[in-house]
Amino acid sequence: VLADERAERTSRGLLLRGLRRQDSGVYLCVAVEQGFSQPLRRLVLHVLSAVQAERLARAEEAAAPAPPGPKLWYRDFLQLVEPGGSGGANSLRMCHPQPRPSSVATESRRKGRNRRMQASELRAERGPRSAAHW
Repeated sequence: VLADERAERTSRGLLLRGLRRQDSGVYLCVAVEQGFSQPLRRLVLHVLSAVQAERLARAEEAAAPAPPGPKLWYRDFLQLVEPGGSGGANSLRMCHPQPRPSSVATESRRKGRNRRMQASELRAERGPRSAAHW
C-alpha cells in the first residue's frame, strides 16, 4: 500500500482512513529484520457498502440475545458449596476425587505387548530389499 492521505504507516502497523470498495483484498503483515522477512499475519479485508453495513447492523440488533455469560454457572456453583446455600458441606464431598483403583487391577487391564522377532529370524524369512519382485 502506498502511503497517501488515506493510508498512514504507524508504529503499530497500517492505518487506513476513508475506506473504499477498492481497498478490499488480502493484506500481508511481514516483519523485516536485517534483510530477512518473516510473514506474520494474512488479513482479508472486505469493505462493505453503506447499505450492507446498515442491513448488518439491523440484523444484529434483531438477533436473539447472547447466552448467559460465565458468571451464572459460577453463581450456581457457589450456591452449592457455600454454607447456607442448598448444598453446604455435603456437596463439597462430591468434589473430592474418587480413590484410584489398585495397581493389580490396572495391570490386568493393560494391553498385551507384541513380541518382536529377532533380527536373525526376520532375515531367514525374507530376502534383501534390493531383491524384491519387479
